[in-house]
Amino acid sequence: MLKIYPVETVKDFKVIKQLFTEYANYIFELFSPHSLPLAERLSRKALNEADNLPGEYAMPKGCILLAEYQGSIAGCVAVSEITENVCELKRLYVKPQCRRKGIGRNLAEAIINKAAQLKYKRMRLDTNKVLFIGAEPLYSSLGFVETGHIEGSPLQSSVHMELNLR
Repeated sequence: MLKIYPVETVKDFKVIKQLFTEYANYIFELFSPHSLPLAERLSRKALNEADNLPGEYAMPKGCILLAEYQGSIAGCVAVSEITENVCELKRLYVKPQCRRKGIGRNLAEAIINKAAQLKYKRMRLDTNKVLFIGAEPLYSSLGFVETGHIEGSPLQSSVHMELNLR
């Protein structure tokens, strides 16, 4: 059984810190063979967020959701404000042993619904079509459309995507 809920307690934030750290290590391993400077920058950013929670994900403009699958922590996702009407889907991460069970889709759907509740009109995200296998098709199936290459990224497969929430 899958349970998704907002991070609110000290215990929840400790779990999120651990997940963000796992995410940072995963990002580093994934990107370093392609671009070590990019891998270092992305993983450092996630580690910095882990050390400063809730940071940009603090309510009322942001939120972090935690997923439990069969009683164990499975993953997380977050939303943060870009502008008054635009937010960003961030830190969608599912532990390796929990992948391919629909948890990522459920987390993405839950954070999209949360963003709409927070009155955002559009949601953006960054992904990589080659390194995050399955991410772009997942986001496309949820209604996100590609809006272009990530400026400054040495990887041509890194893209921005956007979803209209209303």
